[in-house]
Amino acid sequence: MSSWKEKCCLVWRRLARRKALSEVRGTRHERHEAEFEVRMKTFKEFDNERLHSSLGHRTSRLDKKWRNNKVAKRRPVIAGNWKMFKTVSEAEDYAVRFLEEVKDVTELDIILCAPFTALYPLKNELEESVVHLGAQNMSWADQGAYTGEISAQMLLDVACTYVILGHSERREFYGETDQEIAKKVQKALAAGLTPIFCVGENLNVREEGKAAERVQAQVSLALSSLSIEELSRIVIAYEPIWAIGTGKTASSNDAQEMCAAIRNTLTGLMGLDAEKVPILYGGSVKAENIVELLNEPDVDGALVGGASLDPLGFAKLVHNAAAVVARAEGI
Repeated sequence: MSSWKEKCCLVWRRLARRKALSEVRGTRHERHEAEFEVRMKTFKEFDNERLHSSLGHRTSRLDKKWRNNKVAKRRPVIAGNWKMFKTVSEAEDYAVRFLEEVKDVTELDIILCAPFTALYPLKNELEESVVHLGAQNMSWADQGAYTGEISAQMLLDVACTYVILGHSERREFYGETDQEIAKKVQKALAAGLTPIFCVGENLNVREEGKAAERVQAQVSLALSSLSIEELSRIVIAYEPIWAIGTGKTASSNDAQEMCAAIRNTLTGLMGLDAEKVPILYGGSVKAENIVELLNEPDVDGALVGGASLDPLGFAKLVHNAAAVVARAEGI
């Protein structure tokens, strides 16, 4: 043990003993109490400062160690969500250009979630490549009189392996409830699709200080009926709805705080297996900030909106993310 650490421990014991003796003897005067509190505060500040200083030279090594642990547990995911953009011809052109840029990327899973009309042509361009195909929504029903809906089997028929469920825009504009989304998640899993299950809070909830509570409730309501095996086959995406179109910016610390809250809820549902579930961040992700986000311990990738619409720009984002993973793996 270093000499400064020994001194810190000695001071701590002396101060604690002095306070205990004064209480036993009935001499706990205000002056003694005030002195104790001041000296304890000074000691703690000194202890923390020295401890952080002593660990400073090991920061990069420790960061690499936890990154190695994270990558070993969870494969990173970068998913592009085109939303309601791109015709068939535009999708085909995108696929050719994008695949040429990322065909050798193996450090993470790459997903393109396209409009329904683009899925079949993308299947022809991307099947058997490193790029996985995903849909942006699906029905909880297998088939029937559900005008405008699409089933899990239909998605499988065009080589989809992923499907976005519970996206904030579906919740806001189409009134999708937690209960309805839960049914969709169950149907996707039963069909062999991987759900990208989305959660997030709006500005009012964030300003009320109830962000974590809201997001954890969404996770619990949609996933609590699933088995551990089923839970291990999902991907979760956190969307800071309050930072979309409000002029406010979500930091990497905000992303980490909420992703950690989600993982804590998962731990309650599936124990230590929660460490195996990828949690993505989905708020204005770009090539310029993906590295900072992936350096957070509970952020395992990104659900990318606007920045996924340009094939070269999205390819740059993918390569930046892959570089983080490669460094963590020591490649």
